[in-house]
Amino acid sequence: MLYQPIDRLMIQANFGRTPLSRPALLLANHYRLMVALLTCSLLLSQIPVVGSPAVVVAAAGLYVTYVAARMRLPERFEERFYRPWPQFWRAQAGIAAVTTLLLLLGSSGTAGMLWLLYLSALLLVSRYCLHHRIYIGVAAEVVLLIGGACLFELRHADLTTVRLLGELGTRIFGVLLPSFMIHYLARVDIVARQGAAVRNQVVQALLEQAVFETEEDRLWCAIRDACAAAVNAVDGWICRYDGGTAELQPVGAAPPDDGLAARAASNRTVAEESTQGLVTMAAPLFGQPGRAGPPLAVVTLRLRAAGAAERRAARLFLTDLIDHIWPICAYASIRQQFPLLDQSDNRDVYRLNLDEVLDVVLGALCHKLGFSFATISLVNEDTREIGTVRGLNVPAEWVAEARHQLDSHDIQADVIRSGRVEVIGEWDPRFDAQIWARHNHEQLVRVWVPLGRVGTIEAGFYKCENKEISRLLIEIVKRYARDVTVAIQNAQRYEREQRHAALMAQLHEVSCELQTAPGQRDEVSLLQQITSSARELLGASIVLLYPLDYHDGTLVSPICSGDIDGRQPLAPPNEHDNIVRHVAAVRAAYYQPDARLDPRLSNVDGDTTAGQRRRTFTVRQNIMSFAGVPLLARGKLFGVLCVNYRERHQFSAHDRRAIELFAQQAAAVIAGDELAREQERRRLEHDLHDSVKSSVRGLILFSRAATDALDRDPERARQHLHEIRRVAWGILADVDIILKGLAPIGAEGKVLQRFIREELRRLVGWNSSNLILDLDEDLPALPMPLTQTLLALMREATINALEHAQAQTIRVGLRCTGDRLQLTVSDDGRGFASEFESGEDHRGLVIMRERVKMIGGNLEIISSPGQGTTIWGDLPQ
Repeated sequence: MLYQPIDRLMIQANFGRTPLSRPALLLANHYRLMVALLTCSLLLSQIPVVGSPAVVVAAAGLYVTYVAARMRLPERFEERFYRPWPQFWRAQAGIAAVTTLLLLLGSSGTAGMLWLLYLSALLLVSRYCLHHRIYIGVAAEVVLLIGGACLFELRHADLTTVRLLGELGTRIFGVLLPSFMIHYLARVDIVARQGAAVRNQVVQALLEQAVFETEEDRLWCAIRDACAAAVNAVDGWICRYDGGTAELQPVGAAPPDDGLAARAASNRTVAEESTQGLVTMAAPLFGQPGRAGPPLAVVTLRLRAAGAAERRAARLFLTDLIDHIWPICAYASIRQQFPLLDQSDNRDVYRLNLDEVLDVVLGALCHKLGFSFATISLVNEDTREIGTVRGLNVPAEWVAEARHQLDSHDIQADVIRSGRVEVIGEWDPRFDAQIWARHNHEQLVRVWVPLGRVGTIEAGFYKCENKEISRLLIEIVKRYARDVTVAIQNAQRYEREQRHAALMAQLHEVSCELQTAPGQRDEVSLLQQITSSARELLGASIVLLYPLDYHDGTLVSPICSGDIDGRQPLAPPNEHDNIVRHVAAVRAAYYQPDARLDPRLSNVDGDTTAGQRRRTFTVRQNIMSFAGVPLLARGKLFGVLCVNYRERHQFSAHDRRAIELFAQQAAAVIAGDELAREQERRRLEHDLHDSVKSSVRGLILFSRAATDALDRDPERARQHLHEIRRVAWGILADVDIILKGLAPIGAEGKVLQRFIREELRRLVGWNSSNLILDLDEDLPALPMPLTQTLLALMREATINALEHAQAQTIRVGLRCTGDRLQLTVSDDGRGFASEFESGEDHRGLVIMRERVKMIGGNLEIISSPGQGTTIWGDLPQ
């Protein structure tokens, strides 16, 4: 509805229920404002006439104030405001106000034509009065007040009695005449609305009976009772009418006079008789609008009517009701002639298995409605054809052969396109000539009924059994087709959802397979696995994956999966304006169910002027449908996935979702594989830069210092060479840390323990039997800074014991206590005096202290000449 409050506006304005034009709607919308303007205009127009203009101006001001207040009345109060009693007292207030105005003006001269203001008060009573006596009382009140005001105004005028009576009559009847006319129209409108409401209630009750009633006779009885209730009949009967034999068959009790009902059926109009104050009416019921066609039944009613007016009103109301309920009468007749499906059939048709639904429908057509045979054809959106999928009492070859394109001229395709019901018993150019001849269709009379856009029902008779299909049977098949269309759609939707759910499950499995250890495969193997998985999962004929070359941003030769005819490998797609470059450029999925109609897919490539015409991949491989999706992850394009079908594919919403989800997951796998490689490269670069690179610089500096001191200070050169060996061992350890996975998040306990053993034994070399390790079996995972510091302490202490102390036995212990690590390195070497610990010869010990201090630990060194050395470290985890 364009204007929602139209009903309320029409009621307030006392216009019809339906506006015929925009000006009428505008008038209704501003009805109260226009009445106020006209009233003010009447007041102001009398200023030159009345004896006291100031009184008129004041009255106009008060009226404008009242109208403004009423226009701002909250909407929630309007319903209570526009009720009979509030409007009655509003009319009384208006009458009092007009009377006061007339008396004030009459005391100072003349009141002009302002007595017309009484008309507004009478209009309120006409629209909202509770009883006609109220209108009469208020009208009498107005007459007395008009007369009194007129006599008061003209009391000093020198008028004859006749002139005075004429003036008095003019004012009284000038108000009463338009008031009565409007009162009559308001009463007619109210009565018409009440009658329409009664009729609507009757029709609604009949519709409920038609929907929920299962027995045919009860529906006819409901029609009889509805007609009786509409005219307050004391008794009623109904008879079904057989037009062929002109006989009446009573439903329930028989009417007392069959002759009256027979006369009504033959004359096709209401017949009536009056006996002893009762009127008996017989009215024919029709199954077509305009009382066309043969009568279906006759309803006979007995009612009390006091006079001709009441009989005429009852007859008109009954006739109007019958004109409105003809569809229900037609439905009752259809149900009587052809039993409808019972409740069990209705339950059976709503199944989830499509074949079971089709079997129920075919059984209902043949076993319930009596057709000799029936078939059901469904539309295949992928192939754009309609084909027979199920039949009953027809050859299997007929079902298998009936396949037709939706854009063909076949009868099935035409019924789908037009939505019309077709009944044909002879040859028609839209028939398939081979099927017609092979299966003797000249012996059949058939009806085709569309199942929406889903398919068609084809049912019929052999002409030896029945040469025509009745109109009523066609109507019931149409109704049944509307019902079962929903059931078929539900079953199709359920099967599609089941297939989609299975596809999503397969997609999840494929995604898990693709994401399993991508770093263990090379890039080509990964792309080949993605392509093969896409073809298997999506049921495609050929899948091509065009990777993106990250150096120059071009697409390289595709990774292929599927049976490809002709030369291979395929060329990169960068030489011509083709669909692959288009998808890569717009970075959006591209679907084409009809690839041969797409210029990007089917146009020949090459220079036609030179005679070098090259067919596209689509043409060469006989591709019917194409889907191209970009492989996007983290806002970056990794390639284009092309999915090709040699059979037509419609690409439903489920298909598109599956293709795009696979593309997203494939792109994520490729991006993850690339990210893992990039992260590994950056880790190596970072770690080598931080540890190895700086250590190599130290080697260079120590080697220069050793070279400079070799001749003049051999002892100093020896110390520098010692530092070179120490740094070199550190470089080897750092490289091992990087390559063996101890960085960047730290070392797992078992890995760290194994690494310590290998590292220290490599330092000791051939004399590794002198190395005694006592490592905690339950070492926790350690962060990288702590791991490097721990290994540096062990390495430095072991090198010092070997090269400086000439130790025979070295003991290394590592224990974890709470949140602390306890490191002990002791040897039986020559030791040193603790006061020389910070000297130049013990630079390594100084560095050890500094490294432990940086991570918040403590380091103690216990040594004396000839007593060996013990290094004890307390490190936080």
